[in-house]
Amino acid sequence: MRLLNLRHWRLAFLFAVPIAVSTGAAFYVFGPEQTPLNRLAPAAGLVGVAAFVLSLWLANAVSRRAFASLHPLTQAMLRLAQGNLDYRLQTGSEPKELIDAFNRTAATLRNIIEELSEERNKLSAILDTMADGVVVIEADGSIELMNRAGEEILNANAKTAVGARFMEAVRDHEIRDVISKALQTKQPQRGDIELLHRRRYLVAIAAPLTQEEASGVLLTLHDLTPIRQVETTRREFVSNVSHELRTPIASIRAMVETLQRGAMDDRQVASDFMERINRDIVRMNDIVSELLELSLLESGQMKMDVSVIDLIPFLEEIKQEYQAKAEAKKIRLSVEEDIHRPRALGDRGKVRQILTNLLDNALKATAESGEIALSALPRNGSTAINVRDTGDGIAQEHLPHIFERFYKADRSRRDGGTGLGLSIVKHLVQAQDGEVWVESREGEGSTFSFTLPAAR
Repeated sequence: MRLLNLRHWRLAFLFAVPIAVSTGAAFYVFGPEQTPLNRLAPAAGLVGVAAFVLSLWLANAVSRRAFASLHPLTQAMLRLAQGNLDYRLQTGSEPKELIDAFNRTAATLRNIIEELSEERNKLSAILDTMADGVVVIEADGSIELMNRAGEEILNANAKTAVGARFMEAVRDHEIRDVISKALQTKQPQRGDIELLHRRRYLVAIAAPLTQEEASGVLLTLHDLTPIRQVETTRREFVSNVSHELRTPIASIRAMVETLQRGAMDDRQVASDFMERINRDIVRMNDIVSELLELSLLESGQMKMDVSVIDLIPFLEEIKQEYQAKAEAKKIRLSVEEDIHRPRALGDRGKVRQILTNLLDNALKATAESGEIALSALPRNGSTAINVRDTGDGIAQEHLPHIFERFYKADRSRRDGGTGLGLSIVKHLVQAQDGEVWVESREGEGSTFSFTLPAAR
């Protein structure tokens, strides 16, 4: 039975069976009833048996040779199936046409896979560099693909999200509704989405991949947050400028009308009004000048005269300029020495303007007998300059907005400022390849810090 299970033995039997049938037919023809030829029957039987055995042996040998020639081809096909696309058959016992056909097939398959791999890499690179989020969702609601922008916009991780259901990875009913409508109608759907937990504004477009019943959805997410922020900033800017200019203009108009109605004859009142008018004019002039300076900084048109600044002597100069103002309020103004003697690269005039603005704010916020300290320290390959005071401090909710234009933590207090100083400070620091930040606790004082590139 084991022999019958072998392929070459089975092939041998296919050749031998017809011979056996022929031999049996000979016995039937030349049987005992055919007396003239019955003496040949034993001889015919022996010949038939011998022919059967011989044919079986020959068929077995031929089948062995045939299967032996196919063995390398079988092994080659297995290697090809395992991913070894570089394997090729060498000329041997196999038919040359079969070897050539296999080698051509392997080469063609390798070229096709390389082209597909290259196209996949291009598509992956395009998706990863896109600013828009792209998510492919299957008909059952599971995520098949998500690019980097999609991860960032939806605050998801593609490694854990792919394969999971969309509503488990992204819990937002508005996006879910857009996807559901696209699946039901088989038509592209669009929705304006606001992610409240991240303060993002999106346009979600869900398009069916095919018109078939079981069709997935291609979800594209356009992040409109920067555009919305620009529009909001523009509206707030116009509103703030109008408000800041309207107040002194209204004040000047009221005082001029009062003078015209006879207050001009009262010398003391006229002098007081003239002084107020002059103060408001100076305030409007400061606003316009600072707005022009901000415009130059934001457009990158302001030139910087960069040089090496020895910071400790430089801070001592600033201290001497403000010493009289500090003493008038009984505030201790000091420069903290540092053994590193830090030096920085920057525009001396612009750095002086930054420190002047920060010191003016510190003097306004610090009560009598308070303290203001200037310092400079190395920080991660750059140099940090700090202005620390023991003043009122800033509430935590105001800290993220403190460097915005026209932002005032206490809008009810009129201190004569324009609300543009810290915004100018931020742009001046950034124009010199630095960064600026503030650390503060209400009632405990504030520390404004900015960095400049360190000089060797």
